[in-house]
Amino acid sequence: VTSISLTNFKSEDAKHQPISSTFTIGQTILFEGNSGIGKTRLLKAVSSFLPYSGCRLVNQTLTNLDDIYEDILYVEQNPYCLSGSLRQNLVIANEQASDVRLKQVLQQVNLSHMSNLDEWIGSGGRQLSGGEIKRLGVARAILSDKSVLLFDEPFEALDRDNISLISELLNGLKTSKIILIASHIKPKQLQTDQILALELASRTNSNPKLGTGVN
Repeated sequence: VTSISLTNFKSEDAKHQPISSTFTIGQTILFEGNSGIGKTRLLKAVSSFLPYSGCRLVNQTLTNLDDIYEDILYVEQNPYCLSGSLRQNLVIANEQASDVRLKQVLQQVNLSHMSNLDEWIGSGGRQLSGGEIKRLGVARAILSDKSVLLFDEPFEALDRDNISLISELLNGLKTSKIILIASHIKPKQLQTDQILALELASRTNSNPKLGTGVN
């Protein structure tokens, strides 16, 4: 994926006005809006996890849905922690990553204190803090080779130093990726190419026919 174009696009049941914009490799786009307006739903619709209305083109043409899944990574607001080891929770993003690479990425996201890759961190294991869970999600994104990364509230539950750290990491990642971020926090260190404010839609707006794939 090198570009995503949205025209009159919104997810099902979202409260914001439809958006029209194009995102390309090397760009970071920040979606802003009040809580409940549909920032999370927008990211899920872009990645086809939710139905949507309007038009979405990938690489300026119709693209097979399976091709999108192969090249996109959605990082949840509360990244899921598998019932398994630290290593198992990382290699789901890249099965070929070596232990050396895994430890390098843990250091990048300020999780170097979790140095035992065989430590059980899932259900019944080590209880991760909200900030550690967030950084685990970013670590997976770094390990992946996806061209499109979607982050849902990546700065939530992080202190000032870790917000700065993650912002700089995202700045470095965008050189070869499209990065879409839904966040109510706009760190000064984050380099954004577009900031799209989601506005509340009028109740009189009609809802076009919903799509479930690439239109």
